[in-house]
Amino acid sequence: MTTDSIQKQEGFRFISRVALGLFLLCSVADVLLLVFHLHSEARLLKAVLMPLLLFYVLSQTFRHGGEKSAACCATGALVLHCLGDVFLELGGGQASDAGLAAFLLGHIAYLTYMLRKLGRLRFPENMAWTLAALLAVGIGFVLAPEGEGLTIPFVLYSLALLYYVATGVAGLMKSARMGRTDTASARSQSRAYRSILFGGLLFITSDFLIVYHRFLGGDIPQRSTLIMSTYLLAEFLLATGVWMLSASGKEE
Repeated sequence: MTTDSIQKQEGFRFISRVALGLFLLCSVADVLLLVFHLHSEARLLKAVLMPLLLFYVLSQTFRHGGEKSAACCATGALVLHCLGDVFLELGGGQASDAGLAAFLLGHIAYLTYMLRKLGRLRFPENMAWTLAALLAVGIGFVLAPEGEGLTIPFVLYSLALLYYVATGVAGLMKSARMGRTDTASARSQSRAYRSILFGGLLFITSDFLIVYHRFLGGDIPQRSTLIMSTYLLAEFLLATGVWMLSASGKEE
């Protein structure tokens, strides 16, 4: 390794550590502000969280020799999710719709890369996609409020979140089937798929708490705190899964 390469590696390592440290610090601070009902201050802090996570993902991707396509998809996803945060904080019908649309497009950006890395699957692994699609349709018809024309948006958004889970499950099943868990690349892929799986589950939890309050009329103590905690952890796990997949080598 040349001197220039070593310097670049150290530079990316430094940026990664700083970005991750700031992201974790701001995440904890944002959650604590919500615990003490300081919502205005929490909104201001929330605007910097996704950019910090993006710096972490990009520095990790390039530090470990990851693919440029991963960097592009992660950039698109996290920028869109940052815009979604901003629109949802503005409130109002059109702003909320724009926020949800930005989140959906961000999920599609992530899934575009994840599905390409997953490659060809066999019947048992493909069942994960079928079950996710059926469950998304069920969620759309059960949870969408009547008379508001939200059934299709509910189905599409539920499908995107459930496809994170399906990706994680199918990836872990494929890794086990191919029996390559003894290599460093395979171990990295398995960790990536577990990260995506749990990230998807946490995103579903966070959004269900929103739906439960907004459309079903329910409420729980410290609802905002729980929503933000699960959301931030979900974003971190999904972003981590992407750069780990990128660094683990091409999926055959």
